[in-house]
Amino acid sequence: MNKLPKIGPTFGDEVIAAGLGGLPFSWGDDGLIQGDENLSSKQRKTLEDVAKAHNPDSVISHS
Repeated sequence: MNKLPKIGPTFGDEVIAAGLGGLPFSWGDDGLIQGDENLSSKQRKTLEDVAKAHNPDSVISHS
């Protein structure tokens, strides 16, 4: 997977909402996603879709 320019605080929630929570990959706020080679091709595609849709400037709402 290509490195993202930046990963914001909502990415984890987006990953979980996409059904990828708990799978063996990680990311840093520098945009680097590691371990995606451990995912199935369908899971990698889903992760790519989440990453493409991700807005790193979104903030977590505590309402």
